[in-house]
Amino acid sequence: RYGVTQSVTKFIASLFGRAFGAVCLVAAMVQPVVGQQVTSNYQLRSGDKVTLTLYAGSGEEIQQLRGERIINRAGNIFLPLIGPTQVAGTDQEGIRALVQSLYSDYYSDHVVQAKVELNVSVSGSVRDAGQYFVSPTATIIDAINAAGGMTSEVTTGGYSIPSDQSRVRLVRDGVTSILNLRPDDISLENLRMPIQSGDWIHVPNRIRSRVRDEIQFWSVFLGLITNVAAIIVLIGR
Repeated sequence: RYGVTQSVTKFIASLFGRAFGAVCLVAAMVQPVVGQQVTSNYQLRSGDKVTLTLYAGSGEEIQQLRGERIINRAGNIFLPLIGPTQVAGTDQEGIRALVQSLYSDYYSDHVVQAKVELNVSVSGSVRDAGQYFVSPTATIIDAINAAGGMTSEVTTGGYSIPSDQSRVRLVRDGVTSILNLRPDDISLENLRMPIQSGDWIHVPNRIRSRVRDEIQFWSVFLGLITNVAAIIVLIGR
């Protein structure tokens, strides 16, 4: 009898264990992921790039529509058979749905693919400053990396001026923000900050102190004097 009771107890405990595990699994599935980045909404503007591809119902690609287009100052792109089309203020899915609808009078069962890239400018102490097109999901860090990344914070030789990664300027819609992007100090907010169309990112040079420059100069000078003295001693021998 004791053995039967023990078996029943183990069976009930097993059922409770399975039920509790199932509840925990469901709770984990519905619970939002901690720290997951939420992509902010964006709107396309003049200067952004749109790449379109259209396939007919037969699967054949329509070459007329294929290619990259830059949104002009009026916010339009030119579509064959359609003409200038307003796309500024929409997003990637909005453009795809718009083009799909506009070509319904010419094709049936067609498929439209759209890809958009936002126009940003990166300047200052980066390896390859210039204008870049980046994905709408890109961050400020991604845009800087597209420009080759920031230069070193320390002088690597001569009198080259290093970057000041703690005071990176972001100009967005005419408003300037100062971002600390040093790897050791960067906040989670700055690390995940999404890019927006028209952003200008400027990495300034680090301001070098006069005392540091003097120390570096005299260190080089004394090193040179020491080398000359050593050569004279060797010659004298």
